[in-house]
Amino acid sequence: MTVEERVGVGLVGLGRMGRFHAENLAGRIPGAGLVRVADAAEDAAREVSARLGGVDWSTGYDALLEDPEVEAVVVASPTPLHAEMTEAAARAGKHVFCEKPISLEPERTYRVIEAVRSAGVKLQVGFQRRFDPDYRAARERIAAGHIGEVYLFRTSLRDMRPPGFDYIEGSGGFFADVTVHDFDAARWLVGEIEEITAVGAALSDPGFEEVGDIDNAVVTLRFADGALGVIDNSRV
Repeated sequence: MTVEERVGVGLVGLGRMGRFHAENLAGRIPGAGLVRVADAAEDAAREVSARLGGVDWSTGYDALLEDPEVEAVVVASPTPLHAEMTEAAARAGKHVFCEKPISLEPERTYRVIEAVRSAGVKLQVGFQRRFDPDYRAARERIAAGHIGEVYLFRTSLRDMRPPGFDYIEGSGGFFADVTVHDFDAARWLVGEIEEITAVGAALSDPGFEEVGDIDNAVVTLRFADGALGVIDNSRV
């Protein structure tokens, strides 16, 4: 694939996930190339740019959106900025990959989706399990009836390197930041969920409770077809 055939991508937000996406876009995704990064912290923008071969950088989001080489935008900024940055990218005619969640408010999320549709651009939210080979294989086997009817769904998730409390405080909380991946996988693999019960606790560090969050949780599910589910998650 030539450089001309690659999608030029701009990335805004160089925190934990932003740096991860930047590394991938800089050389691990054949159909895309990182052409610009943006972050309100100049030191972060300069450092990532230098480490990834000197891609263009800015502290302002407008400069990224005005760059003609940027065809698509990765929004990895803090959660409260996802909605407005996604809408701005859509208005600029850029396709968008937005880290989850689009917004913590359902109505705000619907408005973003409508803005994207009106602009005629593509939007993808960061639910990566739908593209994981093992999860895709499981879905194919379930759909083909190879494992029979699903009666019980169970998934576990552990965060090997918990993010800092500054990130956690603005993330929307444990269930919106962590368990949301399991909710998505459950709906994708088994079907719609009708009932949820959850319990959580801050156990490993008092800092979680100080920022109003938890670090461990267990969730039970009841699916529309009667199947049951159990999710257990931990930040540690």
